[in-house]
Amino acid sequence: MSPSITLRQAHKLVEKINAKIRSIGISPVASVNIWETEDVNQALCKLVETFNTNLVRVQDLTTIKNNVRHEIQVRNEQSGITATIAKRKALLDAFGIVDSLSSTVSSSSDQVTSAAALARKINSVRSQDVANAYRTHDTVAVLLITPLHKQELSNQVEQLKKQIEELDDKLLNLNTTSKAVINERDEEVLKKEHLL
Repeated sequence: MSPSITLRQAHKLVEKINAKIRSIGISPVASVNIWETEDVNQALCKLVETFNTNLVRVQDLTTIKNNVRHEIQVRNEQSGITATIAKRKALLDAFGIVDSLSSTVSSSSDQVTSAAALARKINSVRSQDVANAYRTHDTVAVLLITPLHKQELSNQVEQLKKQIEELDDKLLNLNTTSKAVINERDEEVLKKEHLL
């Protein structure tokens, strides 16, 4: 019977396999100590054998890694993780926009919010410029969002944060309860490599 692991464990297994592949480090070039090598043929045969063995190990581990990734992808689709991630990304996009607007509104203390206030501000700046005999401002900031809109933005930010947290919890739950199956041959190699 093939073993099953959680999707979270499967992701960690892919990381372990990558680390093992890096640690094996195959190179078609080897160094030979000229002072410690008596039998050149034996030394060369041993280097070639080690290279070939490591190459097969890396190829096997790469195949297994791809099998595990495929299994993760299939299980993500089946369990709804893919759809949940897409929904989370959409919420993060919406959050980015609303949060940016909310931050701009919160940090804008010098902005005017009505036509009357805008007219007063323009006249005030013009009067200062005339009195100073030079121009200090060419523009005046106008806040295009009403106090009611500010509150709505603040509420939207909080709602989106809550929805994102709920999706994060759902993803965590799905990743720890959904299972990925590892075939017996892959399991054997992973045990031999001390990865399972």
